[in-house]
Amino acid sequence: MHEDSDKRLAKELSDGISVLANTEIATPEEAILELVSQGHSRLRAEKLYLFIETAFGRVLIQRLANVIFGDTYIVESAEGKEIEFRFADDEYNEHAINLAYNFVENSKQERAREIVYAIGARSAELSAFTKARESGEDLEGSVFAPIRWESGLPASAWESFS
Repeated sequence: MHEDSDKRLAKELSDGISVLANTEIATPEEAILELVSQGHSRLRAEKLYLFIETAFGRVLIQRLANVIFGDTYIVESAEGKEIEFRFADDEYNEHAINLAYNFVENSKQERAREIVYAIGARSAELSAFTKARESGEDLEGSVFAPIRWESGLPASAWESFS
């Protein structure tokens, strides 16, 4: 059973990386709709986007500075309810981080480097980090606030999936 779960996760993350690395897909919504068109539920598609984008951004930031990331993310549901989750409690978290590290470690290969930068460019954390750094801020030891995700789904969908 565990092997089937690992295979499912690997396939889902592979699909997510392929979509997020596609620079012709400009927005999170376009990426989510592409994943849904590939057979993923809307909730899984949103989670894939959130976890992959976050993992790649964080791995890149860690290469540049010693910072502390929040261990939670906040989902704002379609009806405006805020729900907080711990990254460590989600099956995607560790797998997405490991994949991001593997891609960064292999970034000497041109295609791996293209994927790292394409997905990293989607990261809100990396964008904020880059802007702060460009303005001359010293970011060593900085603490990042929890990530916020605006979902098109009701709170009940997220609560039942946790």
